[in-house]
Amino acid sequence: MKLSTTENNGIVEIQSPVYPEMTNTLNAYLGLINVWDDESINSTKQVRMLGLGDHGNVIREIRINAKWDTIFTNVEKCLESLRDISAIKQVLIVQNEPNKDIYPGPREKTLARKIWSQAKYLGVPLMDQLVVSENSYYSYKENEVVGDE
Repeated sequence: MKLSTTENNGIVEIQSPVYPEMTNTLNAYLGLINVWDDESINSTKQVRMLGLGDHGNVIREIRINAKWDTIFTNVEKCLESLRDISAIKQVLIVQNEPNKDIYPGPREKTLARKIWSQAKYLGVPLMDQLVVSENSYYSYKENEVVGDE
């Protein structure tokens, strides 16, 4: 099956990507690991935003290949894009960590809070925000860095 994709300034949007249902953080991680390219998860830092439907089915995937200082601007644009798709009920934000250090520092935690605040402002419900490596994951929500207030 050929996927419909568009690319613009390091942002790739994929319609109807092939993922298993993502109903909780653990099964989202397991699903991501099974479809993430082995080479890229270990070599190229990337942010993926998954627009999820009613049953955790992935409706739209957006991949952001950008420098750290432009990530927030790109995430904000992508949140706005996903908000406009009525079938999307929540969004999962995932970034891989090629160096396998999945634990965020103060700068990353601040950015995560800023992203959650912006999503709330835009009316985009977030399921979670994950940092993944091939062997583990870190959930900002499970670790109470971000969440519903």
